[in-house]
Amino acid sequence: MVANGELGSVNDSQIQSLVDAIDTCDSMERLIGDMTQLERLHAGRARAVRTWFDLQPVCHRVAASLETVLRPRKITIAWDGIEVSTPKVFGDADKLARLLANLITHAARQTADYQSILVRATKVHDGETLRFVIIDSGQGLT
Repeated sequence: MVANGELGSVNDSQIQSLVDAIDTCDSMERLIGDMTQLERLHAGRARAVRTWFDLQPVCHRVAASLETVLRPRKITIAWDGIEVSTPKVFGDADKLARLLANLITHAARQTADYQSILVRATKVHDGETLRFVIIDSGQGLT
């Protein structure tokens, strides 16, 4: 209602702030879901929803969820090995999205403003497993 102007006029900056707030709420909802899943894991009742899925929509969802964190610092995500022609993968798309978002968030903490974080997907030697590598421009472990 607010974004549509039903409660009064809003400018582009206000709409963007609203979108950012909603994205933050969505991230918090996912975090709560992760915490609940962790409790299930500790109790031996972990759940995974494994299906065949395309990687590109997962990557787009991850990038969108991190937009509010990365945009102010002008950090971009470069995806390598995830093309339209990438075959479907079997696994839990939500868990993969959460894992990638977590790793990219940690990488962003070490990345300078105006830099990129590279997310590379490569097939492992067996040809049936994908390895994701997150590369940032931070100092790394010392």
